[in-house]
Amino acid sequence: MKRRMVFGVVAANAADIEQREILSGAIRTAQSMNIDIAVISNIYNPIETADVLKAENKIYDLILSDDLDGIILISEAILNPDVQELILSRLAKRSVPTVVVGTALEGFTLPHFHFVNTSDEKDIEDITDHLIDVHGFTDIHILTGHETVEASHKRISGYRASLEKHGIPYDESKVLFWRLLDEFGTRSGEKIYQR
Repeated sequence: MKRRMVFGVVAANAADIEQREILSGAIRTAQSMNIDIAVISNIYNPIETADVLKAENKIYDLILSDDLDGIILISEAILNPDVQELILSRLAKRSVPTVVVGTALEGFTLPHFHFVNTSDEKDIEDITDHLIDVHGFTDIHILTGHETVEASHKRISGYRASLEKHGIPYDESKVLFWRLLDEFGTRSGEKIYQR
């Protein structure tokens, strides 16, 4: 009897809303194709490495499992350079198809990666256009990702392009970066803005 295929989804802090949404879609699609999903993720993903997290990050050794027929890597979820290096070292030893969901991050890619991504810049420009054209907003702030992530800056470019297209002056004080120390949720922008 042929065993079902298993795809590993590699993430960090998989309980975060963005990762949950991607996982939900991957699991739903995999189930419809009779494929199993194994989630390989730590639960804490700070920028700086602490010795106490080394044991937690051993979870990524599961990438080496011969039971995985393919890998889906949620690249933008993994912000810690040491964790990125750990994951890359494991993925470099694998010859299975590897699909990366998200922006190609400098130093976090291999030749056999296949990228699937939307346009962070165009998506945010379209959203900002909608807020202006449909809802009439003109005083718009943006809460983007972490300052060290290239995609965060692409989002700001899209936001700025929309403002300028509509004759609204770009104001850098209305650009807010998310920090890993901040709790991210539905009230995050309000909490960060009140600082």
